Amino acid sequence: MRSKQRLKILVLDFDVESCQQLVKVIESEGQIALRASTAQTGLEIVAQEHPEIVILELRMPDLCGTSLIAKVRQVHQSALIIMLTSTHTRENLSDICGFGVYDFLLKPVNINEAMITIRNALHTRKLAQEVTTLKRQIQEAGDADQIIGDCPAIVNIRQQIEQVSQNPISVCILGERGTGKESIAHAIHASSSRSQMSFISMDCSLLAKKDTAAILFGKEMTEAAGYPMKSNGLLAKATVGTLFIKDIEQLSYSAQTQLALFLEEQDMGLKEDRASKSLDIRLLAASQQDLRTMMKQGKFHQDLYYRLNEFSLQVPSLRERGEDIRMLSKYFLDKYNQVFKKNVVTLSPEAEACLCAYSWPGNISELQSTIKRAVIFAFDCVRTEHLSKEIAANSRPAAFFIQANLEQNRPMKEVSREVISHLEKELIQRALEKSGGNKVKTARWLEIDYKTLFTKMKQYHIREPHGQARDVLRRG
Repeated sequence: MRSKQRLKILVLDFDVESCQQLVKVIESEGQIALRASTAQTGLEIVAQEHPEIVILELRMPDLCGTSLIAKVRQVHQSALIIMLTSTHTRENLSDICGFGVYDFLLKPVNINEAMITIRNALHTRKLAQEVTTLKRQIQEAGDADQIIGDCPAIVNIRQQIEQVSQNPISVCILGERGTGKESIAHAIHASSSRSQMSFISMDCSLLAKKDTAAILFGKEMTEAAGYPMKSNGLLAKATVGTLFIKDIEQLSYSAQTQLALFLEEQDMGLKEDRASKSLDIRLLAASQQDLRTMMKQGKFHQDLYYRLNEFSLQVPSLRERGEDIRMLSKYFLDKYNQVFKKNVVTLSPEAEACLCAYSWPGNISELQSTIKRAVIFAFDCVRTEHLSKEIAANSRPAAFFIQANLEQNRPMKEVSREVISHLEKELIQRALEKSGGNKVKTARWLEIDYKTLFTKMKQYHIREPHGQARDVLRRG
C-alpha cells in the first residue's frame, strides 16, 4: 500500500545485512529510508528528522532494551516503534510491549513479514494523522463558532476576519484578557488557505522571558545520558501553517528583535545555519497592552510593532457588548447541559438581569465559568442563588425590565409587576440574611406581618439562609 505522502522510517540496527534488507523494503513502498548503526546516531536522527516509524534493534551496543525505547519516546513521543529481535528473546516480548511498542520483527528478517508489518504500520500512521487532522478541524470550527454576538463591533470583526483571512499578512489582535482573542485567531486560520496546515500557539504569559527566544527559534540541548539533540523551535513547526503568539509583549527584547528580522527575511537565516530551508509562516499575535505606547517607551521593538501593525483587530470587552451577554449565556448553557448531561432549560429573568448588569472584568472567560458553575448546581432553571454573590449583588432590575418592555412591546402593568416582584424578593432575601434567618425579626424590619412574609417566601421560592434553624415564636 503506497501512501501519497512519503513518510520517514528509521532503521536503527548494527547488523548491516538486516539494515540493508529493511531499507529495500521501505524504499519499495515509496517511503523515505533513514539508517543508523549506533544508538547515539539514531537518537540524533530521531530528534532532527522526526521519523513517523522507528525500526530498532533491542541489543544496540551503546544503549539497549527498554532504555533505548524510552529514549526514543522521550525525543519523539508519537513515533511508531517496531522492534527487531532474535528468536531466543521472544519470551521477553510481553514485557517490552508494555512500553508502547507497535510490533516486532524476528531475525533473521523475513522479507514478506517485514513488508506486511511495515505496510500495517504505514496504514496505522495514516489513520492517526487523519484523526489528528479531523480533531484539529473540529476544534478550529468550534473556536470559530464562539465568535457569537450581534453587536456592531462583533459583526464588524466577523467581516474583517473574512477580508483578512485570505491575505498573507500579519494580524495583531488587541483586547482585554478573556475577550476571545484566541478564538478570533483560530477563525482567521480556519478561513484561510492554510486551514489544513498546522496552527501552533505560543502563550508568552506562561513562559519565562529568557526562554522565549529559544522556544520560538529552537536551541541546542543535551540530554542527561549525553546524547546531543536539536530541538526545533515553534517557527519551524508552524511552517506553511499559522503561528499565533499570545501576549506578544512578554517576548524578551532579543526575541522581538529576531522575530522582526525573521518577518523581514522569512527564513531561518536568523540562526547560524544559513543553509536552513526557507519557511512560509502566517503570523498572528495578540496583546492586552497598548503596543504603540510600549514602543514609544522603548519596551517593545519598533520594527516588530510596524510589521505586526499591517492589520489590527480591536476586540470589545464583554461589558461593551450589551445584549450579546444573553446570547453568550444561552450558548454556554446549551454547551454545559451537554457536557454534564443536564436539562437546565433557561435562565430566570432575575438571573439574566444580574448577568446583564455585571461589569465582567474577566470578560467571556468569566461568563463561561459562571454559567458552567450555575449548570452544575441548577435543576431546571438558573436563578440568582446559582450565581456568585458578587454577580447577584449587581442586579439593576428596573433597567433590565424596561429594556425588555421596549424590545418586546409588553404592557406597562406587566413589566411593573415584574419589577416590584423582583424588588420584593431581593428585599426579603437581604433582610433574612441580616437577621440570620429569623423571620420574626425580618417581618418586623419590613413592617409586614409574619403570615405575609411566609406567603411571599413561598411565592418567590425563597429559602432560609443555609445552616439557620427555624425561628421559634416567643410570647411577649
